[in-house]
Amino acid sequence: MKSPRLSWSGTCLNWLLTWWKMVFWNTLHRRILLARKLSLLDWLALAEAWLGLFFFALALRLFSAERLEIPSRQTGSGAALPLGIFEWAERLYRLVELASRLYPLPMTCLPRALTLRWMLARRGIVSALHIGAHKVDSGLSAHAWVEIGDLPVGETPDVAQRFSRLTPAWAGSNLPFAKD
Repeated sequence: MKSPRLSWSGTCLNWLLTWWKMVFWNTLHRRILLARKLSLLDWLALAEAWLGLFFFALALRLFSAERLEIPSRQTGSGAALPLGIFEWAERLYRLVELASRLYPLPMTCLPRALTLRWMLARRGIVSALHIGAHKVDSGLSAHAWVEIGDLPVGETPDVAQRFSRLTPAWAGSNLPFAKD
């Protein structure tokens, strides 16, 4: 006859092993499936995105976003994009998002947008970083996103309507952030 204490501890151990297997195995299994879908170029871009997130997260604690802006000329409204450029930018966006989920600390939209902008600039793709805000019940909500031409990368097309764009001081205004 087993003692009740041994039975209880056996049940707890069994529950913990089942829980660990379920959580660990499902997570590991999903990551293995994801890893099999990525090409070598994707893995290199993922590593680049992770390093970019690390750099920009650290740099934003030391410097202003103005000093971190990556220079690039902006395309005019309605400019035609070369075939495949926007799809490549969307793929880079997904890799930056994946890298942000693999990062040990939560990443906000600004380091993610700066990383994407930097990765696009490294590949010669002209893009623009936008920061916008809108009023909510509890105060103000802000968001940063990247656009190629007039198309937001990885965002819903109405992101520019949901957030009022703020024009940074380095774009010619006298105030640090003046509304368009």
